[in-house]
Amino acid sequence: FSFSNRTFPDPAKQLSAYEKDLHVRVGGVRKPRLANAAFISMAQQKRWLLPGGTPGGFPLDPDESYAFHRALNFSIPETRKWYARQLQGLIADGVDFWLNDEGETDYFTYHWWNIAERDALESNQTAPFKRFYSMNRAFTPGLARIGGTTWTSNIFSTWKDLRRTPGMMLNWGLAGAPYVGCDIGGFN
Repeated sequence: FSFSNRTFPDPAKQLSAYEKDLHVRVGGVRKPRLANAAFISMAQQKRWLLPGGTPGGFPLDPDESYAFHRALNFSIPETRKWYARQLQGLIADGVDFWLNDEGETDYFTYHWWNIAERDALESNQTAPFKRFYSMNRAFTPGLARIGGTTWTSNIFSTWKDLRRTPGMMLNWGLAGAPYVGCDIGGFN
């Protein structure tokens, strides 16, 4: 929940300059899991973690899971409040939006995760006129009404995948995600 001191020795000053001088707004990439041992321990004690923390619960092989027993359960109001407090410094420093990745831990993760981020923005006194926006790797119906959009995630760098992308984006729209972006550059 902080910046690298090496890359961002003065994040507020740097992000302000990016916006003012370069007309670039900076988004924070977020994952729904914890990496800090103290945070993991605290979340375990409060029972704020999803069982297994992977799609469908427990993975077949826990050693191969990037989120095993580390993914926050955003459906718990106290989890969302704590998470929103952790984002306050990033918002105050000038982070304008969120790119949420790897939250396919249960059906409602993206919904409640975005609610926590929106609540963080609304409660931040340094950003009273900012509008909530996030870009998500997946969605739940209704996400757009709070400012959440979706992207097609990691497509391959092939002509076949590039040809499939327009249809994929139209299908997302039919499924209820009116704002969809795509990874045209490919992932692999």
